[in-house]
Amino acid sequence: MRGSSIVLSVLASSALFACSKAPPPGKPVSIAAVCDEPMQSRVRLQGFLRFVRGWNDPCSTTEAGLRRCTLELRESNERPPEDPSASPSAPSANVRLSLPVGDGPAAMNNLPSNFTGIGVVVHLESGANAVEGSYITIDGVVTNHSQTTHSPDAAGRCSVDVDWVQAGSGN
Repeated sequence: MRGSSIVLSVLASSALFACSKAPPPGKPVSIAAVCDEPMQSRVRLQGFLRFVRGWNDPCSTTEAGLRRCTLELRESNERPPEDPSASPSAPSANVRLSLPVGDGPAAMNNLPSNFTGIGVVVHLESGANAVEGSYITIDGVVTNHSQTTHSPDAAGRCSVDVDWVQAGSGN
């Protein structure tokens, strides 16, 4: 009987582990082309993690009571201007990312109002952290398409709900 309970315990642990596997990889796309993908499609992007300049509070609470924050993923490592109305010399393609607040992988630390980039901490699958300016790879779901905005970058046209993050490679 004791052996049966050990086997059941191992099977239950295996089932829990199987349920917590990473989501399937997204389709690799460029940041500039991500909003051309259909709504709810899974994508994989690589770029530089940045906070959205000019926003005093990039975090909000959903109707379900979950806290999420908005960051940017940029093709260029050039730091964006502090004043969002100022045009950088060579604009970098970028897309908005929505991440849950929490301690687990693909989540980020909560940001206080009027924060600076120093407070940006995103938890990677490996257990390490990415900070403002880190080169990362993300998987997520394309959301919030806007058919009325014709912005040269993706930030004004869609966002990606992130569910997997790792340190980027190939930079």
